[in-house]
Amino acid sequence: MGKSIRKLFKILMVLLLFVLCLIGFSQKSYAAKVSVGKVKTLKVKSITETSGKLYWSKASKAKGYIIYEYDRAKKKYSKKIATTTKRYYTVKKLKTGTNHLYKVVAYRKVGKKTYKSTASKAFSTPGIGSFLAFAP
Repeated sequence: MGKSIRKLFKILMVLLLFVLCLIGFSQKSYAAKVSVGKVKTLKVKSITETSGKLYWSKASKAKGYIIYEYDRAKKKYSKKIATTTKRYYTVKKLKTGTNHLYKVVAYRKVGKKTYKSTASKAFSTPGIGSFLAFAP
């Protein structure tokens, strides 16, 4: 009877280790597969003296987009102006004769974690009195 209990215990331990390994590998492999494509095509349309409409291509696996504006005081793109699920955004209250710089980042949320793409490439179009540009 003692040998059969030891054998059963060993089998249960092997099964437990197997299940734990499966859980660990499945979580790691799933996290590694989560990626978000980069926004590639960028356009600025409908430019007026005080507003401009930004358009961009759909990024693969993206659930939304974050638009950042260049903060001249901090010398970086730290000013988050909008989060949207659409592929366009109208920037308002532009200052006439000022260079406005923006970048778009695609994101996807899985569970509690948010995955982001790298920032969009540079694109610029002069406006009437204002200047809009996408960041590098």
